[in-house]
Parts: sequence; structure tokens; C-alpha cells
Amino acid sequence: MIKTEINTSDLKAVLKTLPPVIKAEMADSLDHVSKKFLKEFRLRRLSGRPGIIGRPHGIFERFQRIFTIPKKEGLGVVIFSESKIAKLHETGGTVRAAGGEKIAAPLSSKEELFTSSGALRQRYRTRAGRANLVPIKFGQQTFLTRVMKRTREVRPLFVLKQSVTLQARLGFYETWDSMEGTIFQLLAQRLIRAVKKEWSQGEVKIRV
Repeated sequence: MIKTEINTSDLKAVLKTLPPVIKAEMADSLDHVSKKFLKEFRLRRLSGRPGIIGRPHGIFERFQRIFTIPKKEGLGVVIFSESKIAKLHETGGTVRAAGGEKIAAPLSSKEELFTSSGALRQRYRTRAGRANLVPIKFGQQTFLTRVMKRTREVRPLFVLKQSVTLQARLGFYETWDSMEGTIFQLLAQRLIRAVKKEWSQGEVKIRV
């Protein structure tokens, strides 16, 4: 799992003295900044290098937000993903073929394999979709190729590998670290604005 958390449990002594409307503003603020983080994360790290290509219904959809009430005081939101592939893209690692089979790794130079957004085309994502490709061995490696009917040209599209090493390129924690100061500044600004508004209306009463 990869996750980050925003919580206000350190402010519990203050929050206990504030009216429900201020607590509601804090909850709304956490909703706002967590959405802002995910939007920025998607833009920075799931749109190609230096991150990865995020396809529709892919890794980004595996991220979730859960709102919490730490120790019954304060508020919080946890942003996380339990996707094993997301964790591999975040930390780097090796994917090995199961059951002695080999992984069909697409050749990045073959534009016909990919959509305009850089995602692997749907028909190539399953073994059935690659069934018409012809395996041909070149040197020590086996490639899945398309043989053109008219010219008999052989076009390698995939290389078969026992394992594939993924570089650490997701940048989930890197994005959070770069935004942490801004996020807490936004939270503070919204809290101060809400307190001032309620104070001006005579709604804020501090218990001591």
C-alpha cells in the first residue's frame, strides 16, 4: 500500500472549543485540499515522463480517500492505493512471469501499439489479442511480430521476457512532499476565514 494522511488531531484542544459550523468548514477544507492534491498528482505524474502514462480506468482510479476522526477529536483524510502495480511504480521493482510463462513487453518505439495518449491499445492487452502475432527468435531473444501479407516484412512489436524491471517513476510521495506546505497553508487560510466570518456574526464562543 502507498498512502499519505492529512489530519488535524494535533488541534483537538482548539477544535473542541469551536462550534459545529467551523468543524464542518474544516471537513470541507480537507475535501478540497485532498482533491487538489490528487488533481496535481495526476497532472504531474500520470501524464508521461518523468512519471508514467495513466490510462483510463487504470492506476489513478485505484486511489481512494477515506475521511477519519482520529481518537474522536480532530479530522483527517487518508489518500491511498492498495494496488500492487502502483506500489511497484512508486518504489521500483521487478515483475516476474507466473508459472514459467513470459511477459510480452511492448516495444516503445512501435507507435502502432499505442493510443494518442500513450496507452497500450486495448486489443494488445490480452494474450487472445496477441494471438495472431508470430513469435520469431532473433539472437537470444524472442519477439512477437506481425508479418505483412503483401511485402512479407517482419515487424517486431513485443519482446518476451522472464521478468520486467520497473523504475520508480510514480512520484506519489514526491508530489506530496512538494505540496505539503501549500496544503497546510490552504487549510490554515480557510480555517481563519471561517472563524472570522462566524466571529463577525457573533457565532464563535470560545470555552475556557
